[in-house]
Amino acid sequence: MTLHASRGPLLTFVILGGLAAGCGYYSTSATGGTSLKSIAVPLFKNETLEHGLEEDVTRAVVDAFIADNHMDVVSESEAESILWGTIATYRRTPFTFDAQGNVLEYRLEIVTRVEYEDRRKSKTVWRDDDLQAWATYRLEPTSTETSEQVAASEEDGRTTAIEKLARELVAKTVGGW
Repeated sequence: MTLHASRGPLLTFVILGGLAAGCGYYSTSATGGTSLKSIAVPLFKNETLEHGLEEDVTRAVVDAFIADNHMDVVSESEAESILWGTIATYRRTPFTFDAQGNVLEYRLEIVTRVEYEDRRKSKTVWRDDDLQAWATYRLEPTSTETSEQVAASEEDGRTTAIEKLARELVAKTVGGW
C-alpha cells in the first residue's frame, strides 16, 4: 500500500511533464511567433472600373496596420515583408426589396487577391485569391433604425467594406498563419 501511495506524486509529475512537453513552443506574439517587424503595402492594383478604389483600399490597409501597432509600415526597400494586393471585383447588387419590388438595400462587395511575402526568406507566407469584404447600404433607414445605424449611400457602403477588408488583412497577417 505504501508502494502505491508513493507512485501517485511520481505519476502526476510524469503526466504533467508529458503535457508540458507536448505544449512545445507557444507565443503570445501577434505576428504568429515570427520575427517580422515591418511591412510595406504597395499601391493595390485595380482591375475594376471604380476610379480611386486602389488608393482608398491601400490607405485603409496602411492605416489599419498603423492602428494595430504590431508591425511598422515602411517603404518597400526597408520592409521585411510585403503585402501585395489586387482589387479584382467591385460589385453593387440589390439586396432587399419592398412589397412592390423596389430596392430597399444594396450589397456592396469588394473581392481581392492578396499575397503576403517574407522578403528575408523570399517566400510567400500566405496567399488568398478570393478575399472578400462587403457592406450593405440603403438610402432610407427603416422605422426602427436611425441614419447612424445604416450606411446611407454607396460611398458609405464602400467605406465600410474597405474598412472591413483592411481589418481582415491585418488580422490574417499578424494573427498567425
